Amino acid sequence: EVLAMRHNLILILAAVLAATGCIYDFSAELSDSDRRVVIEGDLMLGQISTVNISYVTAIDNPGGRYVRRFGSAWVLAEDGTRYEGVNLTGTHGNFSIDLRTAPDDTRYQLHVINADTGREYSTDWLEVNRAAVIDELSYIPEEAKDRMAVGISLHSAGQRYFRWSYEEIWEYHSLYRTRYFYTPNDKLPKEERAQYPNGRVSLFDDGENTYYCWGRRKSSEILIFTTKEQTEDRFEDLEFRTIPRSDARLSMLYYIKVYVSTLSEDAYNYWKNIQTNSDYNGSLFAPNPSEMVGNIHSVSDAGEQVLGFINVSRTAVAELFIDNDETQFYRSEEKSDYEPETCENEAHWPYLYGQGKLPLELVSSYPRQYSWINRSCVDCRVAGGTKDKPDFWPNDHK
Repeated sequence: EVLAMRHNLILILAAVLAATGCIYDFSAELSDSDRRVVIEGDLMLGQISTVNISYVTAIDNPGGRYVRRFGSAWVLAEDGTRYEGVNLTGTHGNFSIDLRTAPDDTRYQLHVINADTGREYSTDWLEVNRAAVIDELSYIPEEAKDRMAVGISLHSAGQRYFRWSYEEIWEYHSLYRTRYFYTPNDKLPKEERAQYPNGRVSLFDDGENTYYCWGRRKSSEILIFTTKEQTEDRFEDLEFRTIPRSDARLSMLYYIKVYVSTLSEDAYNYWKNIQTNSDYNGSLFAPNPSEMVGNIHSVSDAGEQVLGFINVSRTAVAELFIDNDETQFYRSEEKSDYEPETCENEAHWPYLYGQGKLPLELVSSYPRQYSWINRSCVDCRVAGGTKDKPDFWPNDHK
Protein backbone atom coordinates (compact mmCIF):
# COMPACT_ATOMS: atom_id res chain seq x y z
CA GLU A 1 0.00 0.00 0.00
CA VAL A 2 2.85 2.36 0.84
CA LEU A 3 4.54 1.54 -2.45
CA ALA A 4 1.30 2.22 -4.32
CA MET A 5 0.96 5.61 -2.64
CA ARG A 6 4.56 6.47 -3.52
CA HIS A 7 4.01 5.40 -7.12
CA ASN A 8 0.90 7.58 -7.43
CA LEU A 9 2.75 10.56 -5.99
CA ILE A 10 5.54 10.10 -8.52
CA LEU A 11 3.03 9.95 -11.37
CA ILE A 12 1.36 13.15 -10.20
CA LEU A 13 4.64 15.02 -9.89
CA ALA A 14 5.85 13.60 -13.19
CA ALA A 15 2.78 15.09 -14.87
CA VAL A 16 3.70 18.47 -13.41
CA LEU A 17 7.24 18.08 -14.74
CA ALA A 18 6.02 17.08 -18.18
CA ALA A 19 3.91 20.21 -18.33
CA THR A 20 6.70 22.58 -17.27
CA GLY A 21 9.77 20.92 -18.75
CA CYS A 22 11.80 21.98 -15.70
CA ILE A 23 14.31 20.02 -13.63
CA TYR A 24 13.12 19.67 -10.03
CA ASP A 25 14.49 17.96 -6.97
CA PHE A 26 11.97 15.90 -5.02
CA SER A 27 13.31 16.71 -1.58
CA ALA A 28 11.24 18.19 1.20
CA GLU A 29 14.08 20.25 2.67
CA LEU A 30 14.86 22.06 -0.59
CA SER A 31 14.48 25.84 -0.55
CA ASP A 32 14.75 28.59 -3.13
CA SER A 33 18.44 28.96 -2.26
CA ASP A 34 19.38 25.47 -3.47
CA ARG A 35 21.90 26.05 -6.28
CA ARG A 36 23.42 22.64 -6.89
CA VAL A 37 24.73 22.44 -10.41
CA VAL A 38 23.55 19.87 -12.97
CA ILE A 39 25.79 19.25 -16.00
CA GLU A 40 24.40 16.90 -18.65
CA GLY A 41 25.48 15.75 -22.09
CA ASP A 42 27.31 13.03 -23.97
CA LEU A 43 30.51 13.75 -25.89
CA MET A 44 29.71 12.09 -29.20
CA LEU A 45 32.79 11.85 -31.40
CA GLY A 46 31.92 12.35 -35.04
CA GLN A 47 28.95 14.56 -34.14
CA ILE A 48 28.09 18.01 -32.82
CA SER A 49 27.46 17.43 -29.12
CA THR A 50 25.37 19.42 -26.67
CA VAL A 51 26.21 20.11 -23.03
CA ASN A 52 23.72 21.70 -20.62
CA ILE A 53 24.34 23.39 -17.29
CA SER A 54 21.46 24.20 -14.93
CA TYR A 55 20.49 24.07 -11.24
CA VAL A 56 18.50 21.71 -9.08
CA THR A 57 15.50 23.78 -8.07
CA ALA A 58 12.75 23.72 -5.50
CA ILE A 59 9.34 22.74 -6.87
CA ASP A 60 7.89 26.19 -6.08
CA ASN A 61 10.69 28.01 -7.92
CA PRO A 62 10.84 26.58 -11.46
CA GLY A 63 12.42 29.72 -12.88
CA GLY A 64 15.46 29.19 -10.69
CA ARG A 65 16.91 26.34 -12.76
CA TYR A 66 18.32 28.54 -15.51
CA VAL A 67 21.87 29.83 -15.65
CA ARG A 68 21.62 33.63 -15.79
CA ARG A 69 24.89 34.61 -17.43
CA PHE A 70 26.81 33.34 -20.42
CA GLY A 71 29.55 30.99 -19.36
CA SER A 72 31.83 28.77 -21.39
CA ALA A 73 32.42 25.10 -22.10
CA TRP A 74 35.15 23.24 -23.96
CA VAL A 75 36.50 19.76 -24.49
CA LEU A 76 40.22 19.22 -24.04
CA ALA A 77 42.00 16.31 -25.72
CA GLU A 78 45.05 14.80 -24.05
CA ASP A 79 47.22 15.96 -26.96
CA GLY A 80 46.25 19.56 -26.13
CA THR A 81 43.61 20.08 -28.84
CA ARG A 82 40.78 22.22 -27.54
CA TYR A 83 37.23 22.05 -28.90
CA GLU A 84 35.35 25.21 -27.98
CA GLY A 85 31.69 25.22 -27.03
CA VAL A 86 29.33 27.77 -28.51
CA ASN A 87 26.29 29.05 -26.64
CA LEU A 88 23.16 27.92 -28.45
CA THR A 89 21.02 30.80 -29.67
CA GLY A 90 18.89 32.34 -26.96
CA THR A 91 20.37 30.31 -24.10
CA HIS A 92 22.97 30.82 -21.41
CA GLY A 93 23.57 27.30 -20.18
CA ASN A 94 23.38 25.22 -23.37
CA PHE A 95 26.55 24.69 -25.40
CA SER A 96 27.18 23.15 -28.79
CA ILE A 97 30.62 21.51 -29.18
CA ASP A 98 31.79 20.36 -32.61
CA LEU A 99 33.51 16.98 -32.21
CA ARG A 100 33.18 15.84 -35.82
CA THR A 101 36.96 15.72 -36.30
CA ALA A 102 37.87 14.44 -32.82
CA PRO A 103 39.94 11.19 -33.00
CA ASP A 104 39.28 8.02 -31.00
CA ASP A 105 42.87 7.35 -29.89
CA THR A 106 43.11 9.84 -27.04
CA ARG A 107 41.38 10.78 -23.79
CA TYR A 108 39.17 13.80 -23.18
CA GLN A 109 38.11 16.18 -20.45
CA LEU A 110 35.02 18.38 -20.36
CA HIS A 111 35.43 21.81 -18.75
CA VAL A 112 32.56 24.18 -17.93
CA ILE A 113 32.61 27.63 -16.35
CA ASN A 114 29.43 28.88 -14.70
CA ALA A 115 29.55 32.66 -15.17
CA ASP A 116 26.92 33.13 -12.43
CA THR A 117 29.47 32.09 -9.82
CA GLY A 118 32.77 32.07 -11.71
CA ARG A 119 33.29 28.44 -10.72
CA GLU A 120 34.88 25.89 -13.03
CA TYR A 121 33.85 22.25 -13.32
CA SER A 122 35.55 19.37 -15.09
CA THR A 123 35.66 15.64 -15.52
CA ASP A 124 38.75 13.52 -15.08
CA TRP A 125 40.40 12.16 -18.23
CA LEU A 126 37.78 10.01 -19.95
CA GLU A 127 38.45 7.01 -22.15
CA VAL A 128 36.64 6.70 -25.48
CA ASN A 129 34.21 3.79 -25.59
CA ARG A 130 34.47 1.78 -28.80
CA ALA A 131 31.69 2.42 -31.27
CA ALA A 132 28.71 0.19 -31.83
CA VAL A 133 27.66 -0.83 -35.32
CA ILE A 134 24.04 -0.33 -36.29
CA ASP A 135 23.16 -3.24 -38.54
CA GLU A 136 19.68 -2.06 -39.41
CA LEU A 137 16.79 0.20 -38.59
CA SER A 138 13.49 -1.37 -39.53
CA TYR A 139 9.80 -0.65 -39.30
CA ILE A 140 7.48 -3.34 -38.04
CA PRO A 141 3.74 -3.00 -38.76
CA GLU A 142 1.88 -4.45 -35.79
CA GLU A 143 -1.63 -5.00 -37.07
CA ALA A 144 -2.98 -6.55 -33.87
CA LYS A 145 -1.82 -3.58 -31.79
CA ASP A 146 -2.74 -0.94 -34.38
CA ARG A 147 0.69 0.58 -34.27
CA MET A 148 3.93 0.86 -36.20
CA ALA A 149 7.12 -0.04 -34.34
CA VAL A 150 10.66 1.05 -35.15
CA GLY A 151 13.29 -1.56 -34.32
CA ILE A 152 17.05 -1.33 -34.10
CA SER A 153 19.62 -4.10 -34.59
CA LEU A 154 23.24 -3.53 -33.61
CA HIS A 155 26.40 -5.22 -32.40
CA SER A 156 29.56 -4.10 -30.68
CA ALA A 157 32.66 -6.13 -29.84
CA GLY A 158 33.23 -5.97 -26.11
CA GLN A 159 30.75 -3.18 -25.40
CA ARG A 160 27.87 -4.17 -23.13
CA TYR A 161 26.09 -0.92 -22.38
CA PHE A 162 24.32 1.43 -24.78
CA ARG A 163 22.37 4.66 -24.83
CA TRP A 164 20.62 6.13 -27.80
CA SER A 165 18.56 9.12 -28.80
CA TYR A 166 16.65 10.01 -31.92
CA GLU A 167 15.12 12.85 -33.87
CA GLU A 168 12.09 12.48 -36.06
CA ILE A 169 10.53 14.53 -38.86
CA TRP A 170 7.23 13.84 -40.57
CA GLU A 171 5.28 15.34 -43.42
CA TYR A 172 1.52 15.67 -43.13
CA HIS A 173 -1.24 17.76 -44.64
CA SER A 174 -4.39 19.56 -43.59
CA LEU A 175 -7.83 18.05 -44.08
CA TYR A 176 -8.69 20.29 -47.04
CA ARG A 177 -6.53 22.17 -49.51
CA THR A 178 -7.43 25.78 -50.14
CA ARG A 179 -6.11 27.99 -52.91
CA TYR A 180 -6.87 31.14 -50.93
CA PHE A 181 -5.62 33.08 -47.96
CA TYR A 182 -7.12 36.02 -46.11
CA THR A 183 -5.35 39.17 -44.98
CA PRO A 184 -7.24 41.35 -42.46
CA ASN A 185 -7.40 45.06 -43.09
CA ASP A 186 -4.92 46.02 -40.37
CA LYS A 187 -2.30 43.66 -41.85
CA LEU A 188 -2.52 45.15 -45.35
CA PRO A 189 -0.10 47.80 -46.59
CA LYS A 190 -1.36 51.21 -45.55
CA GLU A 191 -2.00 52.27 -49.12
CA GLU A 192 -4.39 49.32 -49.63
CA ARG A 193 -6.49 49.60 -46.48
CA ALA A 194 -8.99 52.08 -47.90
CA GLN A 195 -9.51 49.85 -50.96
CA TYR A 196 -10.13 46.72 -48.87
CA PRO A 197 -12.00 47.81 -45.71
CA ASN A 198 -13.02 44.20 -44.96
CA GLY A 199 -9.61 42.72 -45.68
CA ARG A 200 -8.60 40.84 -48.79
CA VAL A 201 -8.94 37.24 -50.02
CA SER A 202 -6.07 36.35 -52.37
CA LEU A 203 -4.85 33.38 -54.37
CA PHE A 204 -1.67 31.65 -53.23
CA ASP A 205 1.17 32.27 -55.69
CA ASP A 206 3.51 29.75 -57.30
CA GLY A 207 2.30 26.67 -55.48
CA GLU A 208 2.47 28.20 -52.01
CA ASN A 209 0.01 26.63 -49.62
CA THR A 210 -0.96 25.83 -46.06
CA TYR A 211 -1.65 22.21 -47.00
CA TYR A 212 1.75 20.53 -46.47
CA CYS A 213 3.63 20.86 -43.19
CA TRP A 214 6.57 19.25 -41.42
CA GLY A 215 6.61 18.31 -37.76
CA ARG A 216 9.74 17.74 -35.66
CA ARG A 217 10.58 16.14 -32.36
CA LYS A 218 13.70 15.06 -30.48
CA SER A 219 13.61 12.25 -27.96
CA SER A 220 13.61 13.22 -24.30
CA GLU A 221 13.31 9.73 -22.85
CA ILE A 222 16.23 7.93 -21.23
CA LEU A 223 16.93 5.11 -23.68
CA ILE A 224 19.48 2.63 -22.38
CA PHE A 225 20.09 -1.07 -22.93
CA THR A 226 22.59 -3.70 -21.84
CA THR A 227 23.68 -7.06 -23.25
CA LYS A 228 25.25 -8.02 -19.93
CA GLU A 229 22.96 -11.03 -19.51
CA GLN A 230 23.39 -12.16 -23.13
CA THR A 231 26.00 -14.41 -24.66
CA GLU A 232 26.65 -11.94 -27.49
CA ASP A 233 27.15 -8.17 -27.55
CA ARG A 234 24.27 -7.64 -29.95
CA PHE A 235 20.53 -7.33 -30.16
CA GLU A 236 18.08 -7.51 -33.04
CA ASP A 237 14.87 -5.63 -33.78
CA LEU A 238 14.71 -4.03 -30.35
CA GLU A 239 11.58 -1.87 -30.50
CA PHE A 240 12.27 1.56 -29.07
CA ARG A 241 9.65 3.68 -30.80
CA THR A 242 5.99 2.85 -31.43
CA ILE A 243 3.51 5.07 -33.26
CA PRO A 244 -0.27 4.58 -33.22
CA ARG A 245 -1.71 3.64 -36.58
CA SER A 246 -3.89 6.76 -36.60
CA ASP A 247 -1.03 9.14 -35.77
CA ALA A 248 -0.44 11.82 -38.41
CA ARG A 249 3.27 10.97 -38.31
CA LEU A 250 2.45 7.95 -40.47
CA SER A 251 0.04 9.72 -42.80
CA MET A 252 2.58 10.60 -45.51
CA LEU A 253 6.33 10.36 -44.99
CA TYR A 254 8.04 9.73 -41.66
CA TYR A 255 11.78 10.02 -41.00
CA ILE A 256 13.80 9.01 -37.96
CA LYS A 257 17.51 9.45 -37.29
CA VAL A 258 19.04 7.43 -34.46
CA TYR A 259 22.26 8.10 -32.53
CA VAL A 260 23.77 5.24 -30.50
CA SER A 261 26.55 5.73 -27.95
CA THR A 262 28.32 2.99 -26.01
CA LEU A 263 28.56 3.54 -22.26
CA SER A 264 30.93 2.58 -19.51
CA GLU A 265 29.37 0.45 -16.78
CA ASP A 266 29.48 3.44 -14.41
CA ALA A 267 27.68 5.63 -16.95
CA TYR A 268 25.05 2.94 -17.50
CA ASN A 269 24.44 2.58 -13.76
CA TYR A 270 24.14 6.35 -13.42
CA TRP A 271 21.50 6.60 -16.14
CA LYS A 272 19.72 3.52 -14.87
CA ASN A 273 19.43 5.20 -11.51
CA ILE A 274 18.10 8.37 -13.12
CA GLN A 275 15.66 6.33 -15.20
CA THR A 276 14.37 4.49 -12.15
CA ASN A 277 13.77 7.73 -10.25
CA SER A 278 12.70 9.97 -13.10
CA ASP A 279 9.60 11.11 -14.85
CA TYR A 280 9.05 9.78 -18.35
CA ASN A 281 10.69 12.83 -19.92
CA GLY A 282 14.02 11.84 -18.43
CA SER A 283 14.62 14.95 -16.34
CA LEU A 284 16.37 14.69 -13.00
CA PHE A 285 13.65 13.75 -10.54
CA ALA A 286 14.94 11.77 -7.61
CA PRO A 287 14.20 11.36 -3.92
CA ASN A 288 17.92 11.58 -3.22
CA PRO A 289 20.03 13.33 -5.87
CA SER A 290 23.02 12.87 -3.59
CA GLU A 291 22.90 9.21 -4.62
CA MET A 292 23.30 10.27 -8.26
CA VAL A 293 26.67 11.96 -8.06
CA GLY A 294 28.37 11.42 -11.41
CA ASN A 295 31.86 11.98 -12.78
CA ILE A 296 31.97 15.79 -12.73
CA HIS A 297 33.60 17.77 -9.94
CA SER A 298 34.16 21.39 -9.04
CA VAL A 299 37.69 22.64 -9.72
CA SER A 300 36.99 25.74 -7.65
CA ASP A 301 35.50 24.03 -4.58
CA ALA A 302 36.31 20.37 -3.95
CA GLY A 303 33.46 20.12 -1.44
CA GLU A 304 30.73 21.22 -3.87
CA GLN A 305 28.27 18.56 -4.96
CA VAL A 306 27.77 18.40 -8.74
CA LEU A 307 25.18 16.26 -10.50
CA GLY A 308 25.62 14.73 -13.93
CA PHE A 309 27.62 12.16 -15.87
CA ILE A 310 29.65 12.72 -19.03
CA ASN A 311 30.34 9.82 -21.38
CA VAL A 312 32.64 9.76 -24.43
CA SER A 313 32.14 7.46 -27.41
CA ARG A 314 32.22 7.33 -31.17
CA THR A 315 28.56 7.63 -32.13
CA ALA A 316 26.84 5.31 -34.58
CA VAL A 317 24.12 6.90 -36.71
CA ALA A 318 21.34 5.41 -38.83
CA GLU A 319 18.31 6.77 -40.69
CA LEU A 320 14.97 5.37 -41.81
CA PHE A 321 12.06 6.61 -43.92
CA ILE A 322 8.56 5.14 -43.63
CA ASP A 323 6.50 6.01 -46.70
CA ASN A 324 2.75 5.44 -46.39
CA ASP A 325 2.48 5.13 -50.17
CA GLU A 326 4.42 1.90 -49.72
CA THR A 327 3.15 0.62 -46.38
CA GLN A 328 -0.52 1.65 -46.75
CA PHE A 329 -0.60 1.25 -42.98
CA TYR A 330 -2.01 4.57 -41.83
CA ARG A 331 -5.69 4.65 -40.90
CA SER A 332 -7.08 8.08 -40.18
CA GLU A 333 -9.65 8.58 -37.44
CA GLU A 334 -9.85 12.26 -38.23
CA LYS A 335 -13.33 13.55 -38.85
CA SER A 336 -14.16 17.19 -39.23
CA ASP A 337 -16.83 18.58 -36.98
CA TYR A 338 -16.94 21.66 -39.17
CA GLU A 339 -18.87 22.25 -42.37
CA PRO A 340 -18.01 24.97 -44.87
CA GLU A 341 -20.35 27.96 -44.80
CA THR A 342 -20.86 30.38 -47.65
CA CYS A 343 -20.48 34.05 -46.85
CA GLU A 344 -22.57 36.31 -49.06
CA ASN A 345 -21.44 39.60 -47.55
CA GLU A 346 -17.81 40.77 -47.52
CA ALA A 347 -18.54 42.82 -44.42
CA HIS A 348 -18.74 39.53 -42.52
CA TRP A 349 -15.17 38.48 -43.42
CA PRO A 350 -13.54 40.08 -40.34
CA TYR A 351 -16.12 38.37 -38.13
CA LEU A 352 -15.48 34.95 -39.70
CA TYR A 353 -11.74 35.44 -39.39
CA GLY A 354 -12.17 36.43 -35.76
CA GLN A 355 -14.08 33.20 -35.24
CA GLY A 356 -11.07 31.22 -36.44
CA LYS A 357 -12.24 30.56 -40.00
CA LEU A 358 -10.46 30.87 -43.35
CA PRO A 359 -11.64 30.87 -46.98
CA LEU A 360 -11.87 27.44 -48.60
CA GLU A 361 -13.37 27.79 -52.09
CA LEU A 362 -14.70 30.43 -54.44
CA VAL A 363 -18.45 29.78 -54.65
CA SER A 364 -19.46 32.65 -56.89
CA SER A 365 -17.42 35.07 -58.99
CA TYR A 366 -20.13 37.72 -59.18
CA PRO A 367 -21.04 38.64 -56.62
CA ARG A 368 -17.81 37.33 -55.14
CA GLN A 369 -18.57 34.73 -52.48
CA TYR A 370 -16.36 32.22 -50.71
CA SER A 371 -17.02 29.28 -48.47
CA TRP A 372 -15.25 29.51 -45.13
CA ILE A 373 -14.23 26.76 -42.72
CA ASN A 374 -12.43 26.35 -39.41
CA ARG A 375 -8.73 27.23 -39.63
CA SER A 376 -7.60 23.79 -38.44
CA CYS A 377 -9.16 22.21 -41.56
CA VAL A 378 -7.08 24.21 -44.06
CA ASP A 379 -3.95 25.39 -42.23
CA CYS A 380 -1.59 22.54 -41.36
CA ARG A 381 0.37 24.79 -39.00
CA VAL A 382 -2.47 24.64 -36.47
CA ALA A 383 -1.39 21.05 -35.69
CA GLY A 384 2.03 22.32 -34.58
CA GLY A 385 4.10 21.84 -37.73
CA THR A 386 5.80 24.43 -39.91
CA LYS A 387 6.43 25.13 -43.58
CA ASP A 388 10.16 24.58 -42.98
CA LYS A 389 10.84 21.65 -45.29
CA PRO A 390 14.16 19.82 -44.68
CA ASP A 391 16.70 20.22 -47.48
CA PHE A 392 17.10 16.45 -47.81
CA TRP A 393 13.38 15.70 -48.09
CA PRO A 394 12.84 13.33 -51.03
CA ASN A 395 9.78 14.86 -52.70
CA ASP A 396 8.90 18.15 -54.38
CA HIS A 397 6.15 19.28 -52.01
CA LYS A 398 6.41 22.79 -50.66
